Amino acid sequence: MRLSVLILLIGFATMSFPNGIHFQKIGQWEFDRLLHKDHLGSIINQDGDLIGMFSGQGVMVASKKGLFPFAQKGQGPGEILNWINICTYQEDGVGIIEMNRKTQVFRKTGARYQWVQNIWREERDCVQIPRAALFLDNQWFLGGPIIRNTVDRAIEEKSWKSSRYVRILDRLGHFVKELVKINRDRVYRTYLMDYFLVFDENNIYFLAEDQLTVHIIKRNSLTYHKKIELDHPDYYRGIPDGFYSSERRIHPDCIESRKLLARWKTEYSAITKVLIFDGHFGIQIRTADKKLKRFALILYKSGTFRKVKELFGNDLLLAVKSGKFYFLKGGDPAFDDEFEDFTIDIYGFTDKDDDQRRDI
Repeated sequence: MRLSVLILLIGFATMSFPNGIHFQKIGQWEFDRLLHKDHLGSIINQDGDLIGMFSGQGVMVASKKGLFPFAQKGQGPGEILNWINICTYQEDGVGIIEMNRKTQVFRKTGARYQWVQNIWREERDCVQIPRAALFLDNQWFLGGPIIRNTVDRAIEEKSWKSSRYVRILDRLGHFVKELVKINRDRVYRTYLMDYFLVFDENNIYFLAEDQLTVHIIKRNSLTYHKKIELDHPDYYRGIPDGFYSSERRIHPDCIESRKLLARWKTEYSAITKVLIFDGHFGIQIRTADKKLKRFALILYKSGTFRKVKELFGNDLLLAVKSGKFYFLKGGDPAFDDEFEDFTIDIYGFTDKDDDQRRDI
């Protein structure tokens, strides 16, 4: 498949965000590249580089100077393997989260990224696959089910149904605490789900892809504060019974398993992105409704979580920075059939209409 990267850049003035807001776009970067794996995470660095992580295809950097690999695949110095997530480290670094308890830190030197150090995550008596990562206030916040290591099957199954989902480590990877307990009515393959961590001046927010529940952690005390249940839009479809079921066998080399995973990811209103910007809290979800466009970006007023806007489109939101919204055109290349060329559109807001719902 031919891959063209088209990045549209936006210039726009600072503005308020009443109900009547929508996107506009302008400009482009274009590259040729093959892309067919699922998106694991993206960040925008301080220089405006878009750093995107894709399962099986590594980490890529798009900039004004071209498209190039972030790091080589392997186990040698400065090489990455078994990558699972990415986050900003301090102001000018990048953290690559791997599944083998290793986090690698890179910093930009000239046009390329250079390895700085490895940080080994202390797990003690548990296992966690971090599907969300955040480095904030000199600490690591990792999101994903925390499963107790035990030979007792009953205890292990109980930990799958009732787990904590946020693990906090110090800068060097030493354990600090666990927060955010979620109880489920059955054993799910929760490690296959996506999770999200975002923050503002006072709080850290955690969400799981299958629940419109915002878990709030106080940033200064690192204590669990409360949870907020977001209003379900009329098109919202909850997770169907049997999705992510522990009874279904999953094998990474099995075509049928990949089809099943695609169903899990696309046939209910899974959250695909969480964002905070200019006094607003937002989520992008799948509509799971053939009468609508593929995704809905729902914006809420920060603090009150009052819904102010819904924007519909077929593109996957990758990252947000400095008022610019980076979308992957056509959705996720691994799960959405309409995905063809790799096009990233960058949008900014304008306030030319008064409709609470509209297409992007």
